[in-house]
Amino acid sequence: WKEARVSGCSGANLVCLFLNMYIIKIKGKAKIPDFIQLRNNKMILLEYFSALRPINRLRKYGLKSSDEEIINYVNDLEYGKIQKLDLK
Repeated sequence: WKEARVSGCSGANLVCLFLNMYIIKIKGKAKIPDFIQLRNNKMILLEYFSALRPINRLRKYGLKSSDEEIINYVNDLEYGKIQKLDLK
């Protein structure tokens, strides 16, 4: 179930699924919040968003996990470490 992301397209109708997706948590400073990067298997940046509100952004990529599971997963990520996204 691998579909290509169309550059410049977004919205509820666009579903982008990748077998290998990677996640990185970036530490913010002072008034700048922590951020999350999503990358595909070629390490191309797909998303860059605040770690405070990850649910809707991750759901765009077909994740079916509960809101609580997503929040806990993001909160438990180590800063600066590239990890394979293992939420379902």
